[in-house]
Amino acid sequence: VKRVIKKTPASKNFSKNATVLTGMTFDEMWDIVSDREDVLKSKTIDSILIQPVKRFPNYIMLFKRLQGKVLKASDPSDPVHEKLKRVVELCQKITGKIDQIIQSEGKVRNLLGID
Repeated sequence: VKRVIKKTPASKNFSKNATVLTGMTFDEMWDIVSDREDVLKSKTIDSILIQPVKRFPNYIMLFKRLQGKVLKASDPSDPVHEKLKRVVELCQKITGKIDQIIQSEGKVRNLLGID
């Protein structure tokens, strides 16, 4: 299967910009990209990468609230209750695993003397 990529003005600009970025360090590229994009201005790559991790506790609260509202508005035997309960449990499990990984990384950093 042969792929055909239609060149649009945006893709032409991307190709030109990608060529300009070749040979730079990641930090240099990040500085250029983050300066051009309003949502990235004054943010570090670490702060961007941690955002999804920080969201899981919010998901737990969201699904718990939803679970309470659904329980009040429907029959307790409705299968959706069990599904929402499972979603909350999975989010809690994922959050626990994330916390374990963060703690382990901190211990490794301490052992290696990395801040």
